Amino acid sequence: MTASSLTSLRMNAKVAVVGGGVSGLSFAYFLSKLRPDVNITIYEKSNRAGGWICTEPQPKAGGYFEKGPRTLRGVRSGTLLIVDILRRLGLSNQIQVIPKSSTVNKKYLLYDGQLVQTPDSALSTLKFLETGILKGVPLSILREPFQKSTTKKDQITDESIESFFKRRFGNARLIDNMLSAIIYGVYSGDPSKLSIRSIFPQLVKFEDDHGSLVRGWFKSRSQAESESVDPETTVLRQYEESIAPEAGLNSLKSQLSSFSMLKLKDGLQVLPTAIASYLESEGVNKNTTTTTIEYGTDITAIDPKNLTITTSKEGVPKKFDHIRSTINSNTLANLIGRNKDTFNLDYATIFLVNAYSKSAKLINKHGFGFLVPRSTKTPEMLLGTINDSDIEQNSVQLFERESLEETETAQPLDSYNKITFMFGGPHYNREIPSENIRLRLVRESLTRYLGIDLSEHRLIILKPGEKLSTPINDSDIVISYALQQDCIPQYNVGYEEKKTNAIKWLNEVSGGKFSLGGMAFAKQVGVPDCVFNAFEDAYSISGIKDGN
Repeated sequence: MTASSLTSLRMNAKVAVVGGGVSGLSFAYFLSKLRPDVNITIYEKSNRAGGWICTEPQPKAGGYFEKGPRTLRGVRSGTLLIVDILRRLGLSNQIQVIPKSSTVNKKYLLYDGQLVQTPDSALSTLKFLETGILKGVPLSILREPFQKSTTKKDQITDESIESFFKRRFGNARLIDNMLSAIIYGVYSGDPSKLSIRSIFPQLVKFEDDHGSLVRGWFKSRSQAESESVDPETTVLRQYEESIAPEAGLNSLKSQLSSFSMLKLKDGLQVLPTAIASYLESEGVNKNTTTTTIEYGTDITAIDPKNLTITTSKEGVPKKFDHIRSTINSNTLANLIGRNKDTFNLDYATIFLVNAYSKSAKLINKHGFGFLVPRSTKTPEMLLGTINDSDIEQNSVQLFERESLEETETAQPLDSYNKITFMFGGPHYNREIPSENIRLRLVRESLTRYLGIDLSEHRLIILKPGEKLSTPINDSDIVISYALQQDCIPQYNVGYEEKKTNAIKWLNEVSGGKFSLGGMAFAKQVGVPDCVFNAFEDAYSISGIKDGN
């Protein structure tokens, strides 16, 4: 949301948050800190907090299965805020990290029937190129600075990632054999549809400013960091000044830079559950009704002009001073009675399958997992895998270790095997296979990609939400699955214009009192991005920047 366009809240204002995922909860958390006088109502359709973040307890199968996001990668500004929230909620012991030297940082591509490690050293780079996966790409990169660039006369408003790379490098090999896999892993989207300006805006800037991606990249590398001011640095400073003066985010950033990724010991849902518990208990402790979470509540209508919400429980419109929506944009369009063209986005559907075994070897090559590029055709419609047990067995506490050397200590690999399959995404655009077919493809994937002889193992298949209730044998393989429909919004060509128009319309209708959060109209789809955006907008409507 464009924070500068939002109207500051009056004293004792009433705010509605639509959606009890991490986006809505973190927005409410930040706002309650910034403006304790504000009364907040969170409407959540399901009976739990977290949204797409879902950690399913499985005590008899490795502890838990993640049914959505599980790690926070890199030193992101939103990650800093998440870590500080957890510290302030007394959950520092949940924060785990993975050293950069860990085996988990090895990543693979499925190419020509083999798992090929992506470059992380000179030797692995040489081996990667020897596979032929990027045959001809180095020469294309050398030629790229001499490719004709768009001019102001024929400037392209937006184009797909595939079109952009074809235009700059003369072919689609880089997309087909490598970049498409990365896009599948993050967005589960189609490179021929996703917007280059939305997904890789820096590359567009390189071409616009320097006429070449290669020249732009070298120019950016040579520029001193002090030459540009990172807007996110300003936002982090606002957070420290207004909420957590003792946070020490610069020090925390330096500390996290030693690690490749972050996870929570008992699963990522610890975060939204903790925030929800805090918000509800804070009102009790203060003998106020600062925040209320209405679980299991269906909203039937939203009026952005009069700022009212109608639910199936109450049946009459309830008035608010500000409404924050973090839900699916198409669902929002239906609730406000607006033509879907204004808010309509395509969404990816993922068939997510967790597999666990005490002794059956489910991981062929230790690391983070593998992704399947577009050039590799899989009849199972596989996007990739995540080696959950490798991640869990190589994680160490961030704040409760005695020395840095302790971070190099990992649990023995293969003490148990846990892996997640991801199917679907763009492969499900035309049709989603039936459940029976999807489960048959899971069995085939176990054999084809993991080398499992199913005749030697008993498969225990758990339906969505089902917990394993009986002990299992060492050779048993537990399968738990969930179809996550419309879980990732697709930033397709024209997304930026659609986003601008949607926000503009809401601002005009509501007078700057209706904001959008979550993945649909955010900066990116990651959890840290959603949390960072939540603080930006909460700070904006708090009025603190205006001296209120």
